[in-house]
Amino acid sequence: MIKDYLKRNPIRPLEIIIYVVVIIGLSFFLLKNGNQSPRSYKENEIAYNTIHPKISKSFSVQKLIGRVRSNNFAMIHPRREGIIKDILVDIGDTVKAGQTIAYLFPPGVAGESVSQISKAKVQLQSVQRELKNTNIVAEESVKLAEKKLIQTQTSLDNFISRGRLTRSQIVQHYDQAATIGLQVLRNIERMIFGDSSASRTVNSIRGNFNNQLQENKVFDLFQETDRAKERFSELEELEKQGQLYGFLDQVEELLNETEILYRDVNESREHGALLIEKHTKEIQGLQNKILKAQEMIDDTLLTVDQLERELDTARRNFSLTESRAKKSIDLAYNKVEVVQAAYQNALIRDGHVQIPSPFTGKISTKFAEVGHMAMSSKALFEVMEVDTSLGEVAKLEIEFGVPEEFIGSINVGSQISVETSVYGVSKNVQATINRKSSQINLDTNTVMVHAIFNDNIILPHNSNVYVYIEDMKNHVYEIPSSSIKKRRNKNFVFVKDDDEYQKIEVQMLAEDGEYSDVVSDGLSLESNVVVNPSVRLFMKTN
Repeated sequence: MIKDYLKRNPIRPLEIIIYVVVIIGLSFFLLKNGNQSPRSYKENEIAYNTIHPKISKSFSVQKLIGRVRSNNFAMIHPRREGIIKDILVDIGDTVKAGQTIAYLFPPGVAGESVSQISKAKVQLQSVQRELKNTNIVAEESVKLAEKKLIQTQTSLDNFISRGRLTRSQIVQHYDQAATIGLQVLRNIERMIFGDSSASRTVNSIRGNFNNQLQENKVFDLFQETDRAKERFSELEELEKQGQLYGFLDQVEELLNETEILYRDVNESREHGALLIEKHTKEIQGLQNKILKAQEMIDDTLLTVDQLERELDTARRNFSLTESRAKKSIDLAYNKVEVVQAAYQNALIRDGHVQIPSPFTGKISTKFAEVGHMAMSSKALFEVMEVDTSLGEVAKLEIEFGVPEEFIGSINVGSQISVETSVYGVSKNVQATINRKSSQINLDTNTVMVHAIFNDNIILPHNSNVYVYIEDMKNHVYEIPSSSIKKRRNKNFVFVKDDDEYQKIEVQMLAEDGEYSDVVSDGLSLESNVVVNPSVRLFMKTN
């Protein structure tokens, strides 16, 4: 048949050339596609659209009812029970702290009330007179003590002036008397022991004395006086003045006992008659020096010291009198304050009671009317725009209870979504948790949480809002239903990561047609889920 066809329709040379070109082109195309690399294959694949999963509002988001609380409001309560006689302010009025806003009728019989008020007033007047008398007595006692102090100071100044002694001269006399005492002690030591620097013992006393007991006594007195000299030398100047007279007495006693020792001394090689006479005269001369030093102190310094002690006593008496006067005045003032408070209580209890506003602000709510019974446990007014410490931090707060199973998802600093509705217009805003109670309400199994708005929002006090919190531990994701593929009773989605695709198994919890709620450990809010995957992706993924 082909031969017959070719005979009837012979192929022309042009047609042969065309057939050859077509065959060569088709062969080249097939060869090229057969050797194409995997990367080139991916570049020719379909470009899939992707989407990020969202948190499912049906499963992972808890919708709670919150209450807007203003931190710039306060409640006004009466201080006692009574029938309201008159109300002076109404809703929308601005009041100041201390302003009278209502009156109460007085309780009991009017005559009895007046009597109680009069009695309290008499008591107040009595303690006020007592306070006045206390002030007068205190002032007089302080003046007398001050007068005594001035007189003592004047006596001291006059004595120094009459004696023509300045304070520096008085100090100089002290120093001279101390120098005399030290010199006398050195001379006694030289007479008893000589000029040797050997240690001083009883056996080192020079001479031949008949009285051994007196010799021991002199040695003991010398040792005691020498130790007193060492202690005296280490004192400060003011302390030396106080100890100087006693030190001179010890030196004088040592001189007297040494004189007794030399009266009966035997002549010897060490104690010749001339030396004994010389020492005796020298002892008498030293005694005169000590007496002169003591007289110097007796005539001037001891009198000054006595006056200075009297001056110190006068100063202490003045301070004590001032302290006692202040204490008595304070006690009288306290007594007046107590009686004053009792008088005010009588006015409140038995007089026409004024109810003052303790705050400055605007009346927002009124809870009572004229003729109602007012009680201290029941508020009369609610005041807004009150300056409070919490209001300086945040004017508005959201207060809501979090169920026990969601406590771990809420921490201070966490962000929440709040749905507000003002004048019928809904709006979603963000807020931050700023306070969280540590105690669970056993009746509702909730924890009270407070949050502040991130932006400056104006909402009415006690208005309701919806609060949305996420379950941070068990996320349920919302994805398009078209992104889910089924195979062998399992559901899968495909996630794109760079140029690669990954197949992830998911568990479907709900489906409403367009979107589905799924759970999977392989998904996150940053995953790129393919919206409309093709069956070919099953072949390209594991």
